[in-house]
Amino acid sequence: MSDKRAAADMAGVSIVESVDANDYAGRMSGWNMRMDQVSSGRFAGRLVMIRLRGLEIVRETTTQALLKQDSAWPDALVFSLPLAISNPGYYNGRPLEFPQLLLSDGANLLPLLTSTRVDVVSVAVARDRLFSCLDGLGETRAADFIAGLRGQQHFFSGPGLVGLQHGLRRLCDQGERLGPALGFEHVRSSLQDTLVDALADVLSENDRTDVRSCTAQK
Repeated sequence: MSDKRAAADMAGVSIVESVDANDYAGRMSGWNMRMDQVSSGRFAGRLVMIRLRGLEIVRETTTQALLKQDSAWPDALVFSLPLAISNPGYYNGRPLEFPQLLLSDGANLLPLLTSTRVDVVSVAVARDRLFSCLDGLGETRAADFIAGLRGQQHFFSGPGLVGLQHGLRRLCDQGERLGPALGFEHVRSSLQDTLVDALADVLSENDRTDVRSCTAQK
């Protein structure tokens, strides 16, 4: 098993704070992350990482604009949902509208230029876990979409994202207090099922837009 996948399979909670963008990027265990600060001033970053087996929630709070290039663990799909931003960001040269959710193939995350101040939650989930959930719910079209998602990115928008924002914020706000509870299998399973069901709802009920090639102004 790769180091990335091994990290993704370890349940627990960790919190990291850093005043250096390179150090901050290196502290995201299990991810291959590169960050370059592109705005002037002092950087401050905070990571809340909640790991389950085959699923990971990462909340990032940063205070400077960053050019990010990264990849998650093998065969992961990454859902990224901003909770708050100070100004628009850009993904592969395309403007990000708040609060659009971005779905990416974890092996092929394109360059992201963040806003100056950003609070964002990303959920990385094993493709087969999400596929099985969708298939079990009878969401055949969404299941086929997930199975065929290779090297693609999509924006989702719709009223269902507000509830997902609220739920992810409340979960991450628990921070280290959540750690002891994750020692129990039934808690981990319940949390996994709830999150995967919520992502399945996003795929089934919200409008989807493909991320096209970068603009000439990139």
